[in-house]
Amino acid sequence: MSYYIGLDGGSTYLKAALLKDRLVIDTMVCSTGIDNNRAAGG
Repeated sequence: MSYYIGLDGGSTYLKAALLKDRLVIDTMVCSTGIDNNRAAGG
């Protein structure tokens, strides 16, 4: 039995997936809290 976690860190969201023996067990999407419009001065 093997567990793996995959992470994708983008500019506005962090996405994660938990896998067990090649089956997706759970996924999650979290906001990073970054306001791209405000950071760009808009």
